[in-house]
Amino acid sequence: MKALTHILAFFIVAAGLGVSSYGSSLVQTSLKEKVAEALAICRGTVVQLRSFRDQRDNAIKTESLIQIDEALKGTLPSVLRLVHDGGTVGDTGVLDGLSPRLRLGERRLFFFQRRADGFLGAANGFAGALALSPTEGARDPSVMMVRALTAKLVGGADVRDQAAAWSGPIPEAPITAMDATGLLVDGGTLVPSRYLQPDRGEPIEYLVDAQALPTGLTLNQCLGAVTNAFAAWGAVTGITFKYGGLQNFGQAAATVAISDQRIRIQLHDLFNYIPSIPSTSTLGRGGRSYSISGSFPNGGMGGKVVDQEFYPNNYGYVVLNHLSTTMRTLATFEEVLCHEIGHVLGMAHSSVDQNETNPTLRQAIMFYLAHADGRGATLGAYDPPVIQKAHPPANTPPYGYDRVMDIVTASPQPNVAGINSVQISAFDRQNDALTMALSGHAVPGNGSFSLQGSQLKYTAAQPWSDSGRDDPAGNSFNDSVFVRLSDGVNASPYLRVRVLSFNRDTQPATSDGLPNWWMQQYFLNTTPSAGTLSRAQDDKDGDSLTNLEEWLAGTDPTVASSRIEISSFNGSTLDFPARPYDLYEVVASTDFTTWTRAVNPILPKTASGTATNLGSATGFKFFQVRRVP
Repeated sequence: MKALTHILAFFIVAAGLGVSSYGSSLVQTSLKEKVAEALAICRGTVVQLRSFRDQRDNAIKTESLIQIDEALKGTLPSVLRLVHDGGTVGDTGVLDGLSPRLRLGERRLFFFQRRADGFLGAANGFAGALALSPTEGARDPSVMMVRALTAKLVGGADVRDQAAAWSGPIPEAPITAMDATGLLVDGGTLVPSRYLQPDRGEPIEYLVDAQALPTGLTLNQCLGAVTNAFAAWGAVTGITFKYGGLQNFGQAAATVAISDQRIRIQLHDLFNYIPSIPSTSTLGRGGRSYSISGSFPNGGMGGKVVDQEFYPNNYGYVVLNHLSTTMRTLATFEEVLCHEIGHVLGMAHSSVDQNETNPTLRQAIMFYLAHADGRGATLGAYDPPVIQKAHPPANTPPYGYDRVMDIVTASPQPNVAGINSVQISAFDRQNDALTMALSGHAVPGNGSFSLQGSQLKYTAAQPWSDSGRDDPAGNSFNDSVFVRLSDGVNASPYLRVRVLSFNRDTQPATSDGLPNWWMQQYFLNTTPSAGTLSRAQDDKDGDSLTNLEEWLAGTDPTVASSRIEISSFNGSTLDFPARPYDLYEVVASTDFTTWTRAVNPILPKTASGTATNLGSATGFKFFQVRRVP
């Protein structure tokens, strides 16, 4: 086996100095080089953390205030401001592989450099913010080695322009290990994130930007490496990946902040996302964005695998340094890429000890040193069990869909089948028996929810007046509740059901389920009658749907063409008119007798629904679109 020559997470000294596990690739440099290149060096304590969105580039960044315990190079203030990419702003979090994930009270050895945005940053990201022993302090071997080297150097930069004001007690150092599960986690809550498509049996799509490549490698070779890297992870998780084609992102992949659950692979760094001041040993950067729900800030909206809660991923990215000579070797290029995709999918490093003696940890694709032995995208024995904590291959979490409700209120409250209830559709790829339960009732509490089998019913607290309909794409609602599905081992993400409107019905005296305003709009009268075919059970337009069914479906009861029907079909894709955020199923049959679900249910966000990947039929196949009640 060839020697381990390239670093995937820089280890700065030969002693057993701990480094947190991040997802970026570095080539090894000597401690002397690191000391010489750094503008300033210090031993410091993290005393404050604050994430913000930089208005200049709309990127999420984190400001860390560092109390200087010992200045080792340069002229430093007593408290210094350090900035790195990533963090959490509102309900969005970003984990950038190169960035240090600092925690309050941590004591670290910092190597500083100027960032392109003018802030002061850690040199080569996490490699410039090295964890120190909480008990050794100034006697830590790494500090002593740096102190000896800086004694022989002259100067260093004056970085007092990055001074910050801070006062207060020193935070206690964290006790909980950041990566105890082997998964890359949020620095504040220690919650990992995952993709939800595999639970539904749907592929994760990836795009490739190949505007520049490492010298000597062809496009076909690089695309083959990408395919092999994804295949390695797919083989042990059951995740399927779909190549979405070549695309010029026009910017660094990490800054394409589109929450489309795609992974963007950029085979170059034409946009200088990888730091190069004063020099760089970074081969690539990988990361992902995830969502944090205010209702479940400690995870759950990404599902639960056994006992571990997750956040849901928004998107992932990899940026590679095409100018590095290391990346010109195809097998090593493929290994680094596979390693980075492991981070995008949720993996932390197996070990950050360059003297690691455990062969299982050392031979892992997620070991922080690239093996550079020709293995390419070959996982070790360590890797599958860890990634399966997020994406199990044999028992995936169940899944369902959010629902919205339009409530009819009356005195007494309506007692009409189909009114004020929705079906909670529950699915599981292994067809396990599922249970469901309500999980919390949001304010303002204008009524109550009850679960009867798979039907969720809402009872208004009183006959509320018309409220108008909240935008289903927004966050406003009159009431809401969460429902969770369980297969006995894993759990789905929390499914949210929102009441969007209250609609008063006063005619007839015993409510028929049709609101006054709706009757007035379509029948010019609020009192139903046989003569005008305006009763709930009548079919005014003769399209085989009763007026009540038209109200529930959001269609016009006076126009026969206003109905759910297939508007176009090309053999593999069909379109149909829809009410946004209603749930629809497409079923198929070869004999008009037995109908089966053709694809996963569809939750349109516009007035048009689309079903794709319907496949080819052996003989005639017929399709129907059905609104889930």
